[in-house]
Order: sequence, then C-alpha cells, then structure tokens
Amino acid sequence: MIKKKIDYALILPWNFKNEIMKNLNVFKEKGGKFIIPLPKIEII
Repeated sequence: MIKKKIDYALILPWNFKNEIMKNLNVFKEKGGKFIIPLPKIEII
C-alpha cells in the first residue's frame, strides 16, 4: 500500500490513456494528475 501521496502519474502508452485513467480513477479523485508525453505533452 502506498502511504505517500503521489501527485503525478506518467502514462507512456498514450494510445491507451483513457483506459488507464479510468482504472486509476481513485488516484484522480484524490487530486492526482496524469502526464502524457506523446504525441503532444498533456497534463490532465
């Protein structure tokens, strides 16, 4: 179990970003953000 709050998660397989973000919904609800570097840098 992670005890430290993580602010950002790096998603490298950008073509699966929607599925990955859906699976990590709890992370996003707790204020986490996703960094997607390809094809264009996004912070969601």
